[in-house]
Amino acid sequence: MTAATTQAQRDYITSLLQRIGVDKAFEAKAITVDMAIDQGASGGYRSPREVARHCNSKATASQVITNLKAISH
Repeated sequence: MTAATTQAQRDYITSLLQRIGVDKAFEAKAITVDMAIDQGASGGYRSPREVARHCNSKATASQVITNLKAISH
């Protein structure tokens, strides 16, 4: 069983995505299509908070944080 993400990880991912933009993070391959794109009726990009919620494990969240930090500079 994988450990769930922490609130601190989700908050940090959200703050990074607010600065970078979900679209730019997706185009840079920092986040996956499942994290970035809303598959529901509304379509389009998810909000930064929704992306953070789609990081299902601590390991995934850690990798996303690393990817986002690499493109945020």
